[in-house]
Amino acid sequence: RLRRHPGFSLFPSTSLFRSGVLCLEGSLAGPFNRLTIVHSSSSSHKVLKAKVKLVPATDTGKDPVYGLLTLIETSQGVYINGKILGLEPGKHGFHVHQEGDIGNNCDNALGHFNPQLVNHGKPENIDERHVGDLGNIETLPDESITLVSLFDNLITLVDGNMNNIVGRAFVVHAGEDDLGEGGNAESLKTGNA
Repeated sequence: RLRRHPGFSLFPSTSLFRSGVLCLEGSLAGPFNRLTIVHSSSSSHKVLKAKVKLVPATDTGKDPVYGLLTLIETSQGVYINGKILGLEPGKHGFHVHQEGDIGNNCDNALGHFNPQLVNHGKPENIDERHVGDLGNIETLPDESITLVSLFDNLITLVDGNMNNIVGRAFVVHAGEDDLGEGGNAESLKTGNA
Protein backbone atom coordinates (compact mmCIF):
# COMPACT_ATOMS: atom_id res chain seq x y z
CA ARG A 1 0.00 0.00 0.00
CA LEU A 2 1.32 3.42 -0.92
CA ARG A 3 2.12 5.91 1.81
CA ARG A 4 0.95 9.25 0.54
CA HIS A 5 1.26 12.83 1.51
CA PRO A 6 -1.69 15.04 0.68
CA GLY A 7 -3.06 15.03 -2.82
CA PHE A 8 -3.10 18.12 -4.90
CA SER A 9 -5.70 19.52 -7.22
CA LEU A 10 -4.81 21.12 -10.53
CA PHE A 11 -7.04 23.97 -11.58
CA PRO A 12 -6.37 25.35 -15.05
CA SER A 13 -5.45 29.01 -15.04
CA THR A 14 -6.84 29.79 -18.46
CA SER A 15 -10.03 29.07 -20.35
CA LEU A 16 -8.11 26.59 -22.52
CA PHE A 17 -8.95 23.82 -20.04
CA ARG A 18 -12.13 22.13 -18.95
CA SER A 19 -12.71 22.20 -15.23
CA GLY A 20 -11.14 19.28 -13.47
CA VAL A 21 -8.72 18.05 -10.87
CA LEU A 22 -5.17 16.87 -11.44
CA CYS A 23 -3.61 14.42 -8.93
CA LEU A 24 0.10 13.99 -8.85
CA GLU A 25 2.30 11.72 -6.75
CA GLY A 26 5.95 12.09 -6.72
CA SER A 27 9.18 12.92 -5.12
CA LEU A 28 10.91 16.22 -4.68
CA ALA A 29 13.57 17.58 -7.00
CA GLY A 30 17.04 18.14 -5.62
CA PRO A 31 18.40 21.52 -4.63
CA PHE A 32 16.47 24.24 -6.37
CA ASN A 33 17.76 25.21 -9.76
CA ARG A 34 15.89 27.92 -11.60
CA LEU A 35 14.51 26.70 -14.92
CA THR A 36 14.88 28.83 -17.99
CA ILE A 37 11.67 28.53 -19.98
CA VAL A 38 12.35 28.06 -23.67
CA HIS A 39 9.87 28.43 -26.53
CA SER A 40 10.76 28.47 -30.18
CA SER A 41 9.54 31.67 -31.82
CA SER A 42 9.06 29.74 -35.06
CA SER A 43 6.80 27.16 -33.40
CA SER A 44 3.06 27.13 -33.98
CA HIS A 45 2.65 25.50 -30.54
CA LYS A 46 0.62 27.72 -28.23
CA VAL A 47 2.07 28.34 -24.74
CA LEU A 48 -0.32 26.74 -22.21
CA LYS A 49 -0.47 27.40 -18.46
CA ALA A 50 -2.15 25.73 -15.49
CA LYS A 51 -1.97 25.96 -11.70
CA VAL A 52 -2.07 23.16 -9.14
CA LYS A 53 -3.34 23.90 -5.65
CA LEU A 54 -1.95 21.35 -3.19
CA VAL A 55 -4.35 20.36 -0.43
CA PRO A 56 -3.63 18.04 2.49
CA ALA A 57 -4.99 14.53 2.75
CA THR A 58 -6.62 13.56 6.02
CA ASP A 59 -5.72 10.78 8.42
CA THR A 60 -2.09 10.53 7.35
CA GLY A 61 -0.64 10.94 10.84
CA LYS A 62 1.61 13.64 9.43
CA ASP A 63 1.56 17.43 9.45
CA PRO A 64 -0.64 18.92 6.72
CA VAL A 65 1.06 19.74 3.44
CA TYR A 66 0.07 22.70 1.27
CA GLY A 67 1.45 24.29 -1.84
CA LEU A 68 1.04 25.73 -5.29
CA LEU A 69 2.55 24.59 -8.59
CA THR A 70 2.59 26.40 -11.91
CA LEU A 71 2.74 24.38 -15.13
CA ILE A 72 3.83 26.05 -18.36
CA GLU A 73 3.90 24.14 -21.63
CA THR A 74 5.96 25.47 -24.52
CA SER A 75 7.14 23.91 -27.77
CA GLN A 76 9.90 22.21 -25.69
CA GLY A 77 7.72 20.51 -23.02
CA VAL A 78 6.15 21.23 -19.62
CA TYR A 79 7.90 23.22 -16.89
CA ILE A 80 6.69 22.65 -13.32
CA ASN A 81 7.65 25.24 -10.70
CA GLY A 82 6.29 25.82 -7.23
CA LYS A 83 6.54 25.68 -3.47
CA ILE A 84 5.30 23.05 -1.02
CA LEU A 85 5.06 23.60 2.73
CA GLY A 86 5.01 20.89 5.40
CA LEU A 87 6.90 17.99 3.82
CA GLU A 88 9.33 16.04 5.99
CA PRO A 89 13.03 16.19 5.00
CA GLY A 90 14.06 13.70 2.33
CA LYS A 91 12.98 12.55 -1.10
CA HIS A 92 9.32 12.09 -1.99
CA GLY A 93 7.82 10.38 -5.02
CA PHE A 94 6.10 12.86 -7.37
CA HIS A 95 3.57 11.46 -9.86
CA VAL A 96 0.51 12.20 -11.95
CA HIS A 97 -2.22 9.64 -11.27
CA GLN A 98 -4.88 8.11 -13.50
CA GLU A 99 -7.91 9.87 -12.00
CA GLY A 100 -8.50 13.37 -10.68
CA ASP A 101 -10.48 12.26 -7.63
CA ILE A 102 -8.29 12.76 -4.54
CA GLY A 103 -10.91 11.35 -2.15
CA ASN A 104 -10.22 8.52 0.28
CA ASN A 105 -6.74 9.94 1.03
CA CYS A 106 -5.90 9.88 -2.70
CA ASP A 107 -6.74 6.18 -3.14
CA ASN A 108 -9.50 7.26 -5.56
CA ALA A 109 -6.78 8.68 -7.83
CA LEU A 110 -5.87 5.06 -8.70
CA GLY A 111 -2.42 4.21 -10.10
CA HIS A 112 0.10 6.33 -11.95
CA PHE A 113 -1.10 7.74 -15.27
CA ASN A 114 0.11 5.11 -17.75
CA PRO A 115 -1.74 5.19 -21.11
CA GLN A 116 1.02 3.18 -22.86
CA LEU A 117 0.81 0.37 -20.24
CA VAL A 118 4.58 0.23 -19.64
CA ASN A 119 6.64 -0.30 -16.46
CA HIS A 120 7.40 2.40 -13.92
CA GLY A 121 10.71 4.15 -14.54
CA LYS A 122 12.98 7.18 -14.42
CA PRO A 123 11.59 10.49 -15.73
CA GLU A 124 14.38 10.78 -18.31
CA ASN A 125 13.52 7.35 -19.77
CA ILE A 126 10.58 8.49 -21.92
CA ASP A 127 10.38 5.18 -23.82
CA GLU A 128 9.95 3.01 -20.70
CA ARG A 129 8.08 4.86 -17.97
CA HIS A 130 4.58 5.85 -17.01
CA VAL A 131 3.57 9.25 -18.35
CA GLY A 132 2.92 10.22 -14.72
CA ASP A 133 6.39 9.23 -13.47
CA LEU A 134 8.03 12.54 -12.53
CA GLY A 135 10.65 11.12 -10.16
CA ASN A 136 11.36 12.61 -6.75
CA ILE A 137 11.32 16.02 -5.17
CA GLU A 138 13.52 16.68 -2.16
CA THR A 139 12.94 18.59 1.04
CA LEU A 140 16.26 19.70 2.45
CA PRO A 141 17.02 19.35 6.18
CA ASP A 142 15.96 22.34 8.27
CA GLU A 143 13.87 23.74 5.39
CA SER A 144 10.17 24.47 5.82
CA ILE A 145 9.58 25.12 2.09
CA THR A 146 10.25 22.61 -0.66
CA LEU A 147 11.06 24.27 -3.96
CA VAL A 148 9.93 22.35 -7.05
CA SER A 149 11.55 23.07 -10.38
CA LEU A 150 11.46 20.43 -13.10
CA PHE A 151 10.92 19.92 -16.81
CA ASP A 152 9.23 17.02 -18.60
CA ASN A 153 8.68 16.49 -22.30
CA LEU A 154 6.33 13.48 -22.05
CA ILE A 155 3.39 15.02 -20.18
CA THR A 156 1.26 17.62 -21.93
CA LEU A 157 -1.56 20.09 -21.26
CA VAL A 158 -2.88 19.75 -24.82
CA ASP A 159 -6.54 18.70 -24.95
CA GLY A 160 -7.06 15.47 -26.90
CA ASN A 161 -3.43 14.31 -26.60
CA MET A 162 -3.00 10.80 -25.11
CA ASN A 163 -0.49 12.18 -22.55
CA ASN A 164 -2.73 15.07 -21.40
CA ILE A 165 -2.57 15.36 -17.60
CA VAL A 166 -5.31 17.99 -17.16
CA GLY A 167 -8.06 16.55 -14.97
CA ARG A 168 -5.72 14.03 -13.34
CA ALA A 169 -4.27 14.09 -9.82
CA PHE A 170 -0.82 15.10 -8.56
CA VAL A 171 0.20 13.12 -5.44
CA VAL A 172 3.33 13.66 -3.38
CA HIS A 173 4.35 10.43 -1.60
CA ALA A 174 5.76 10.20 1.89
CA GLY A 175 8.47 7.84 0.62
CA GLU A 176 11.17 8.00 -2.02
CA ASP A 177 10.53 6.65 -5.53
CA ASP A 178 13.14 4.01 -6.45
CA LEU A 179 12.56 4.86 -10.14
CA GLY A 180 11.79 1.24 -11.06
CA GLU A 181 15.18 -0.01 -9.88
CA GLY A 182 14.05 -1.70 -6.64
CA GLY A 183 14.36 -5.23 -8.01
CA ASN A 184 10.79 -6.30 -7.29
CA ALA A 185 7.36 -6.25 -8.96
CA GLU A 186 6.11 -3.30 -6.89
CA SER A 187 9.08 -1.22 -8.04
CA LEU A 188 8.02 -1.70 -11.67
CA LYS A 189 4.46 -0.66 -10.72
CA THR A 190 4.89 2.20 -8.19
CA GLY A 191 8.60 2.70 -7.50
CA ASN A 192 7.91 1.57 -3.92
CA ALA A 193 7.13 5.20 -3.07
